[in-house]
Amino acid sequence: MQSERISFGAKILEKEEVKHIFPQMDKLMDEIKHIQASSSQSRSIDKAVTENNNTFSILGGRGSGKSSILLTICNELQKSQNIVFPMIELNRINNNFDLFGCILSSVKKVLTAYLSKVKEEKIYSRTGADETFKECYLKKTSKLKQEFDKVMEYYLYTHEEYRRLLTQNYTDFNSYRQNSTQMLSASTELKNRFNA
Repeated sequence: MQSERISFGAKILEKEEVKHIFPQMDKLMDEIKHIQASSSQSRSIDKAVTENNNTFSILGGRGSGKSSILLTICNELQKSQNIVFPMIELNRINNNFDLFGCILSSVKKVLTAYLSKVKEEKIYSRTGADETFKECYLKKTSKLKQEFDKVMEYYLYTHEEYRRLLTQNYTDFNSYRQNSTQMLSASTELKNRFNA
């Protein structure tokens, strides 16, 4: 009798494997497509009305294939030109972990790569673009980056160390008042900026 080799760890699954482990896969992918469609439509609708809870749970015991299902979903989404962040494995992270900070870090990596690609395409696709033009363009900050920087700023306002630093390092009363006002509204502004 030939012994089977069993491999442990997550992997991208074939359709038949997915059907066996997670029969609801097609329904989940349809729901994701529905969320994407409604998200693009909601840009013209009042934001207060469009808040949704877009959270899905894949439940199962240890070794039941949850991570493999997630990898398969990520793979399918990437095939459709979706931006997919790396999986966050909470069991490999220390106690000082900040989930929102981790998500913002992933957003920053994708944003940086995207802006680099845009700059490359715009700069080097122009024939006769001289060094002066390239230097000026590279220093320009895009609207997308400005919005991300604002989200990051309000995120930092929610951290005690950053708040302490701001209150200790002010030059005059006006700057102290401005920093204090921003700190008081940090959570609300962070939510508004992140959902913008």
